[in-house]
Amino acid sequence: MVSADIVASGLEQYTSRSLETVSTILDKVVTRVTAAYGPITLEHESITEILSRAFRGPMVDNIIIVNASGRWVNDAYGDPNRESMLADRDYFRTHQMMPADAVFLDQPLIARTGGERFVAASRSLTDEDGQFLGVVAAIISPNHYEKLFQEVGATIPGSLALLDERGPVVASVGPVPKSLLNGLATDNGELPSGLFQNPESGERHLVVARPITGYPLHQVVTADLSQVLAPWHRSLLSYLGLGGGTSLVLGFGLLLLWRESARNEAIQRQLHESESRFRSLIESTTDFVWEMDENGYCVYASPQVEDIMGYPPEEIVGMRPYDPMTPREQDRMVDVYHSIIESREPFHLLENRNVHRDGHEVVLETSGTPVFDEEGHFRGYRGIDRDITERKRLE
Repeated sequence: MVSADIVASGLEQYTSRSLETVSTILDKVVTRVTAAYGPITLEHESITEILSRAFRGPMVDNIIIVNASGRWVNDAYGDPNRESMLADRDYFRTHQMMPADAVFLDQPLIARTGGERFVAASRSLTDEDGQFLGVVAAIISPNHYEKLFQEVGATIPGSLALLDERGPVVASVGPVPKSLLNGLATDNGELPSGLFQNPESGERHLVVARPITGYPLHQVVTADLSQVLAPWHRSLLSYLGLGGGTSLVLGFGLLLLWRESARNEAIQRQLHESESRFRSLIESTTDFVWEMDENGYCVYASPQVEDIMGYPPEEIVGMRPYDPMTPREQDRMVDVYHSIIESREPFHLLENRNVHRDGHEVVLETSGTPVFDEEGHFRGYRGIDRDITERKRLE
């Protein structure tokens, strides 16, 4: 069995990273909508275009705008339900009362039109004077997390869940023990790891919980202790020929679990050390190292991008490769990059002209290689950008 601690840590990192991506998307949408607002209204098709360009799946189902009166007036599909009033939603009321730059993550909700479950991550829209204009909300589908949990869950005889500190289950695969949910509701949002016993069934569960930093969420993995220990229990009883060695068997099983956990912790330390060495190598080069997902959006940018392009890494994350390019270069490179992603082949020394944050032109030489997971599924590209502006000037 894969260590529950490793599974929980891995899922916690994935959830944190995915929510950071949503936050970056919302930041950019708010900036662009605020800049466009004034000559045009929030319902205008130019605002729809901004939402559509920022929209990305599969985690985000839609990006919507709710105006100051609570009416849904625009979305990434250009087909909002303008009869729908959302003024009673917690995320709208929160931003209306306290307009701020922070992202608000609402409790799981039910769509009024189709009945689907969703979670809304939102930012307030304000004008230059701080006047409340409405809300931009990214509609996140729990199905994305549940699909991931199903892929991972085969290694754990129990459940995987993303829990909201305010009570509801955001997403889960396998039954979440009620005692666990009751404990979350009564412990001020704190969810310690350890053994939990279901008062109704008497079943005991090994629980590993990891808080999602900055959000009222916990990534939780539970393992049914009886299923974890059953193989060792049967083998030891058979060997000893005993009918009442439960305490001994339990101690033996927990010893094996502890030994497995110790081995996995050693592996994790080695992986962490290797990752630290790799990041040190990346950050010591003068080139810009990047990673993009299967849809062509940047998910990692090394610190050197700020030296080369003037943008900090967090502003590059969420962009497509051609977003910072000159308009003429964008026209040329959009089809080129779409062809690269479709081909899923390495590419080398691709020259492209970009606009530095301060407005001057930067010529980059880009190379990349496709990334596939263990099952052979395409996951995007990793690559490197080299600043050849001076070389091109001399040529």
